[in-house]
Amino acid sequence: MFLDNQTVENKDIYLDGASLHNCKLIKCNLIYSGQINFTLHGCEFNDCSWSFTGPASSSISFLQTLYHAGCHEMVENIFNAIRDNGTIPGVVDIPNTK
Repeated sequence: MFLDNQTVENKDIYLDGASLHNCKLIKCNLIYSGQINFTLHGCEFNDCSWSFTGPASSSISFLQTLYHAGCHEMVENIFNAIRDNGTIPGVVDIPNTK
């Protein structure tokens, strides 16, 4: 799905593989499964909900389990790195080689 400069209201929007630019989303349900990356640029979200399925849901459940198992600092460090656009602890980038 590619949307550019559009207003969308009361729709389910599947984010996997989508590219949304300068869109206004009103009362939409944004659904992400974690299968394919997506792009959001300059979008406005009004009264939208977010749903996570598949691997994305599993990742959130994993973080929730870690947090409730006493790994508060690790989970907080992950979210702090996200907020600061830094490196996520424990994630190793392997460069593409051909």
